[in-house]
Amino acid sequence: MVNIYYTKHAKKRMEERKVLKEEIESIILSPQHWRYGEEGEIISMKKIGKRKVEVVYLSLPQFIKVLTVMVD
Repeated sequence: MVNIYYTKHAKKRMEERKVLKEEIESIILSPQHWRYGEEGEIISMKKIGKRKVEVVYLSLPQFIKVLTVMVD
């Protein structure tokens, strides 16, 4: 299993947007779409129910660092 670290910002956005850690893991490990951001971060997207959830993260050698979570 991959170690996932959540920044304070990501935790705050997850709470505000009611996104669970299990959903974040699912989006990172099996996204429907993904792309690179302007600074090399990865942006993975998956539709969960009626919501489109995007996770912005860095894939580092020893862990994944979740930077933020967005919901449409």
